[in-house]
Amino acid sequence: MRTRYFLIFFLGILLVEVWACTDESMKHVRYFSKPSITLSLLVFLLSIKEMAAKMKTFLGLGLLFSLLGDILLLFDAGSPFYFIGGLLSFLLAHLMYLSCFWKRALFQIKRTFLFGSLLAMYALTVLYFILPNVGDLLPYIIVYMTVLLLLVLIGFLRKSHANTASYRLFLYGALCFMVSDSLLALNKFYEPFEWASPAIMLTYALAQLLIVLGGISKFKNLKS
Repeated sequence: MRTRYFLIFFLGILLVEVWACTDESMKHVRYFSKPSITLSLLVFLLSIKEMAAKMKTFLGLGLLFSLLGDILLLFDAGSPFYFIGGLLSFLLAHLMYLSCFWKRALFQIKRTFLFGSLLAMYALTVLYFILPNVGDLLPYIIVYMTVLLLLVLIGFLRKSHANTASYRLFLYGALCFMVSDSLLALNKFYEPFEWASPAIMLTYALAQLLIVLGGISKFKNLKS
């Protein structure tokens, strides 16, 4: 029941953020609505008692670094340093999420090679389009993409090591993160497109929500 109420509240925040993304007169609202996405998830996470301390700690740190990244990227038009700062913040967030779900036993050679190859092809395709315009940011972007793809790979490989709900939620969350960051990269470094901002924020918010729920559902039935 508590989860249901939170999801309604979270949906309200997301709708406000998406609306603010599409209406220039609402631009100032994003200084509140965008950070509220991760901040609300952090409060919800801290309210959950039935989970391991390690999982809660690393998920919480991931949300805190994401919150910092959200704030920095609100100002990235003013200086490239804000973008780099946001990129590094989300890199640290992904490392925290990896710390939640990483197990050496996940890496079976056949499955790792198969999924890893598919993800590498996807990454190279995105790089092909953005490479001419990234300039000195290329090393940061490559490191970030590597960690993000590792997050998605872990999501694929968890199937036999997690309950169905946790496996699906985390995997879908990692995939949403990959889609969101791909849209952001293409919009910023290849060609801006209409509705980019709401599409990026929608997939980003879903990514954060699903990853957090994936961690919680490892220990708790979300319907209770």
